[in-house]
Amino acid sequence: MQLVGLDGELFDAESSDISVNGIVLQTTRHAVVGLAQGGAILTAGDRVKLRLYPETANNGNGILLEGRARHVRRLSQDRYLVGVWFDRQTDEGSSGLVDLVEMLSNSG
Repeated sequence: MQLVGLDGELFDAESSDISVNGIVLQTTRHAVVGLAQGGAILTAGDRVKLRLYPETANNGNGILLEGRARHVRRLSQDRYLVGVWFDRQTDEGSSGLVDLVEMLSNSG
């Protein structure tokens, strides 16, 4: 998955937990600095845009989701844990997210 900066810059991230309400991501310091909105790093309340590329997506564009950072926690010198609370999604984004969460729930 990728996080999308305000200027369109893309940052890699990995999901460690996902639900229809939000997601917890692991990403780099470069990403939390690049996603910052008014501060030195991404902080709670900042807008977050991410693109998921699940196998269930019908197009190569993936699913674009938007939300707000709930927490940003430093794990190591270059790794951060970011919790994101999703905004209300469009029908297409919501449907894709529900399908993705169900697929991940059944794969474990």
